[in-house]
Parts: sequence; structure tokens; C-alpha cells
Amino acid sequence: MGTRVSLPAKKVQASNYLKAIQDKYKNIYKILILVSGFSLIGCQTAHKYNLESQGSWEAKALVKDLKQNKNFIVKIDSFLVYGKKMKLEVSSPFGDLLGIVLLKGRKIEIVNVQERKYYFGKSSPAALKKLLKVAMDPQIFYAIYFDRALENKMWSCTSDDGYLKECMNLKSKLKLTWISRIGKKKTVLIEHRKVKIQLNIKNFSPEIKEPEKIFQLRVPRAFRRIRI
Repeated sequence: MGTRVSLPAKKVQASNYLKAIQDKYKNIYKILILVSGFSLIGCQTAHKYNLESQGSWEAKALVKDLKQNKNFIVKIDSFLVYGKKMKLEVSSPFGDLLGIVLLKGRKIEIVNVQERKYYFGKSSPAALKKLLKVAMDPQIFYAIYFDRALENKMWSCTSDDGYLKECMNLKSKLKLTWISRIGKKKTVLIEHRKVKIQLNIKNFSPEIKEPEKIFQLRVPRAFRRIRI
């Protein structure tokens, strides 16, 4: 019959204490490994928006009016179907609707709530001036949201590591720069000689709920209608 060898009480306590410390540090090590893993996940690979065909986003635009030396912020709820239709709902930081841009093919509708005016007609850079006070081609928003180069000989675009980095209009010198991308968030800078707009884009959804309603405009009768 084998003999069971027992450690003295003090040595048993010391051994148990040492084991408890080892177990504690093992747990800490596991936690650190787990946290490191989450940190790596946090540094997410930028989403490939050029693989999407439609979506909705929330954006905050930091606008600097270089001509009048004024800064302001607006929120933009954005709904786009690549190359086909787009709706931008512009509101104040407090949620008051300021204007709407609705683009379908080459036809555009613009509502300027503050001026109580409704513009409609053929899409052109001059059309956006009715709301943004700066002439720029509405097609640039397809490039901005879907990370796809503008298919126009007047535009020159460059990429970096498979992502659109910069686009420049060779005539107007309007410049788009993708400053940062983290997961589904990104920041795009629009530079014009009269204005700088920093678009912070987030909360992407590949679905557009109730598109029939989204891509329609109901204009109050009191608004002045102007063909452009």
C-alpha cells in the first residue's frame, strides 16, 4: 500500500498562495490577449464601398465659407443607388430641415426650405449652387459615397492600396480627398476656391427602407417653383 506524502501546513499554504498568484496572472494574460484581439478588430479594414450598389448613410458636414470667412455644421441623411438616383436631406445640428437634393438620372430637384423655393430641371454643377451656394457636379456624391472614380475626362483620380484617394477636376480645380477610413466610417474633404467641406460619413446600411417614399418629393404649395 503506497504511502501518501503530505507537505507541512506552512508549505501547503505557500504552495497554494503561489498557485493562486500564477492562476491570477494567467487570467490577466488571457484578458490582455483578448483585449489585444479586440484592439486589432477595432483597427478595422476599411469597408469596400465600391462593391456596394446602394445604401444609406449619416453624415456631418463641417463647412468653411472661404469667401465670407464663416464656419457652420450641417447634418446630411444620404440615400443613394449608384449611378441612378440620390437623395440628400440637409438639416441643422438641431434637426431643422434646411434643404433637399433629389437626383434621378440627369434630372434634379432641389428644395431650399429657408428661401421657400423649389428648383427642378436638368442636373448640372450650377443646379447645386441653388442650395450649397457653390457650383459642383451632383455626380461627385456617387464617387464620395461609393469610392468609385468619376467617369468623366475632366476628372483625374488616384488610388492607394485599392482605395480611391484623390479626385481633381482639371477645369474647376474642385478636389476630393479621402482623408481617413476606419471600418465603415470615412472622412472626405471637398475643396473649392470658395468653400471647404469636410464630410464625416458613418452609419452605413446596405438597405434603403421604403425607397418609393424616399425618392419622392412633396413640395408645399407655398414654395416658389423655378425651372433650371
